[in-house]
Amino acid sequence: MSRSERKRILEASQTLCSKKRVEFSFNPSRGKGSHGEVRIGGFRTSVQHGEIPRGTLASMLRDLQIDRRRF
Repeated sequence: MSRSERKRILEASQTLCSKKRVEFSFNPSRGKGSHGEVRIGGFRTSVQHGEIPRGTLASMLRDLQIDRRRF
């Protein structure tokens, strides 16, 4: 997944949170190397810069309690 696709995923997450009135934050400095931290409500996960494999994306969505079908 390219940086622009990562941005698209972050924007989609933020939009979903706005609709559900849930707190969303992304902190690119709260991770090692090319990773940043995403928080949705009380859940968090890290997101990497660059390509994100499908399985990793599925794991991130599970960590954040987001149904893949809604995403």
